[in-house]
Amino acid sequence: MAQSCSRSLTFSNRTSMTFTTCVNLPSQQASLAWSYNASGNTLAVVFSGVAPSSSGWVGWGINFGARPVMIGTNALVAFQAGNGSNLLDYKLTEETQALRPLTCSPIDLVVLDRAVVIQERNMRLYALIQLRPNQTRLNHVWNRGSSVINFSPQQHALGTNDLNGRGVFDITSGALLSSRPLHQKLKEAHGLINAIGWGILLPLGAMFARYLRPFHDSAWFCLHVPFQVNGYILGVIGWAIGLRLGSYSVGVVYHKHRNIGITLFVFGTLQVVLSLILRPGLDHKARPYWKVYHRTIGYLTLLLAIVNIYKGLDILEPHNKWRRAYTGILVVLAVISLLLEVATWMVHLKRRKAEKAAKPIATNGRHDGIEI
Repeated sequence: MAQSCSRSLTFSNRTSMTFTTCVNLPSQQASLAWSYNASGNTLAVVFSGVAPSSSGWVGWGINFGARPVMIGTNALVAFQAGNGSNLLDYKLTEETQALRPLTCSPIDLVVLDRAVVIQERNMRLYALIQLRPNQTRLNHVWNRGSSVINFSPQQHALGTNDLNGRGVFDITSGALLSSRPLHQKLKEAHGLINAIGWGILLPLGAMFARYLRPFHDSAWFCLHVPFQVNGYILGVIGWAIGLRLGSYSVGVVYHKHRNIGITLFVFGTLQVVLSLILRPGLDHKARPYWKVYHRTIGYLTLLLAIVNIYKGLDILEPHNKWRRAYTGILVVLAVISLLLEVATWMVHLKRRKAEKAAKPIATNGRHDGIEI
């Protein structure tokens, strides 16, 4: 249950404290209240969060770097242990991101006073911080986890909501400033390129092969190949961007999305190599087997591509219009495919009927004077 944002708060053995600003943070049911003392250049701050479990933790910290990112954050972490309620210091480093055990350590933050209140999953930490000169905008990071082992907070979840606990706030105006998620443009490029390559061009190429073949002997091939090849090229570019994004987020792995992406790359590469380079001739004895393989892998690739695009949308969580737009494109392609499927079967049955009607009729072992 989210804790309401309140400017008047009470901690054990302390008088009630009133803060000038209180804001609800955009994720994890958290809120932040603070007061800035300009004469002493100090910040009294209260972070309120909800842990996933009563044995879990909540943490908040300041990053003095250029952006509000995990690495470099000076964190205060609250949790319950055998000795009671704890509020300890933790410096978040590259080792933390690499999932090394997080241990209590000195931080680059002067904390003049601190307090903590824990009631089941609801946790509230207070800190009086000595700020650096001319520092009115602060990068802050917050998160939560489900367990603590030997005073070591364990890894938090890796959902989008769990990775977006970061931002910038102005301590004088009380404004929360927007902070674009790390590598957001690269993530958006990854999603858009893959959606166009794997999710639109490849289905169109397959439709040309399926539905133009009965009407024209070569047109389907002239359209099928460029669409498939260009779809594959875009897919490989998107896949490479995904690998790059993976290198930026050590310890954050979306296993299903990654594994399906690797499978798509393998299937797509096999299709290109075995279709453009090693395709058997029309009269080759291996041709029927190759056709079965080509169609099976092709349809599997299309299915996996669509599934993975939706998994990517779940991870990226863009505006709903993007999900609706891609769903709309799929619906349009499906309707067109259904209509063309009916038309194709009508043409096929009509041709079969015409072929049967054109077959010679045998009479006494002869037809048109020719022995049969």
